[in-house]
Amino acid sequence: MRKRIIALTAIISFGAFLAIVPEQIHNDSPKETIKQECTVVVPDTYKVSVEQNTEDIVGQSYDTETAEPLDEQPPEAIAEPSEAIAEPSEAIAEPAPQPKVAYYTEQDAIDIAKTLWRECGGVKSRTEQACVAWTIVNRADVYGCTISEVVRAKGQYAFKENTKVYDSMLELANDVLERWNLEKNGQAEVGRVLPKEYIYFAGRNGHNYFRNKFSGDFAYWDYSLPSPYDN
Repeated sequence: MRKRIIALTAIISFGAFLAIVPEQIHNDSPKETIKQECTVVVPDTYKVSVEQNTEDIVGQSYDTETAEPLDEQPPEAIAEPSEAIAEPSEAIAEPAPQPKVAYYTEQDAIDIAKTLWRECGGVKSRTEQACVAWTIVNRADVYGCTISEVVRAKGQYAFKENTKVYDSMLELANDVLERWNLEKNGQAEVGRVLPKEYIYFAGRNGHNYFRNKFSGDFAYWDYSLPSPYDN
């Protein structure tokens, strides 16, 4: 009997406990606003109880005595971009020069060397020998043909295939061809010793005389251009 009374008393006590404990609600949603009641301590004159939303106070500073939000310092002014454009620290590099076009071949130099030996091999003046080579390249320009075609044209030059190639003649041939090539690539002063219009010449008494026309009112060349050669 005593045991039943103890058990009944325990059941009644447990029921009273359940009546006192409030119901707890669990909300698993992360989007739900969490609210809390906070009490701020102020001077003895009064107390303030405020209900705040924690989402509203994130990042906000409050005065611990007045519960008023502290005045935020204005953000520093962003400097306006300067309108002046900085000068480049280095000068802009000049474009690289374009490679020159080659208007002659090694065989062209050999053909001119053979021609020089037969036309002016015995002439002492290097300038006069060079003038013979210039008549060849002048004709190539005037008639729009190759060096090979000019020297092999019938009845024009004393060219022969079996002529020996002498170093002095080959050196002069390459020199004139290189100057001519520079001229065709746009260079102005190349050391030309005979004007472009002089494409004819005739030998007499150990010298060659150059003229701008085959016949009629022609002019002989007077060697008035400065020569890059010694004589």
